[in-house]
This record gives sequence, C-alpha cells and structure tokens, in this order.
Amino acid sequence: MIKWLDVGVEAEGFVAIGQHAVGVIAIGQVATGVVAIGQLARGVIVVGQLAAGLVVLGQLSLGVAWSAGMVGIGATSPGWLVWPLLGGSRGSRVDLVSGPRLVVGIVILVGLAAAWWLGVGQELVDVLLGDGGILRPERQLR
Repeated sequence: MIKWLDVGVEAEGFVAIGQHAVGVIAIGQVATGVVAIGQLARGVIVVGQLAAGLVVLGQLSLGVAWSAGMVGIGATSPGWLVWPLLGGSRGSRVDLVSGPRLVVGIVILVGLAAAWWLGVGQELVDVLLGDGGILRPERQLR
C-alpha cells in the first residue's frame, strides 16, 4: 500500500508533513521531495530558506536549472544577487553569456549537478522507488 499522507516528526509518504518530511510532496523544516517546501528544502522543485534542487526559490538558493532568491547560483536566474551561470532574464529579454564565462559556467554547472545528484538525487530516488519506497507497493510474500 502506498502511504498517501503522513504527519509527524519523521513523516514519510506521498504527502509528508512534519519536522523531517520525505515524500513526493514534502512540507517541513527539513523537507526532501519532488516538491519540497521548508526551511532546509531539497529536491526537484524547491521552496525554502536554504533550498537546493533543479528549480529553486529560496533565500539561499542552489538551483541546477533555475534559481531565484536573495543569494544563490543557478543555470538561469531572474535575480540580481543570484549568479546565472548560463544567462539571466530581465523581463521579456533573455541574456545568454558567451565566451570564457560560458565555459566557466558550464564547468560550475556540471559540478553543481553532480553535487545535487550525490547530495539529493540518489536519496530521493531511493526513498521513492527503492525497496519499500513510497511509490513502490510492498510485495506480498506467499
């Protein structure tokens, strides 16, 4: 059975709400999920004070694809203090970088993607799809 909702200190379920929440949708102080919302949030689509993920909105944001926040780094960004590795957008205009800055941006982006995979991605895939994972129904022994 898939655990659809779990609420508590160590919440783990499709929707997890708690101090340490892990799930597809995770809400808590330390949240890990496909959609994660919390003070320390990590996952794919992330909102939090310290946020790390693929698409991120946070005070300190580390986004592989897109990052917005007070201070951070990401492949693209609309913010002033978030360093866009490949380019940023200002309104309807998109400014892409070129030359040596593009090479440095790609190298840093590969490092950021590797750090995300090692720090967040592997754990998230294991929790969701591993043995006894949230999205994998328990096997019935015969």
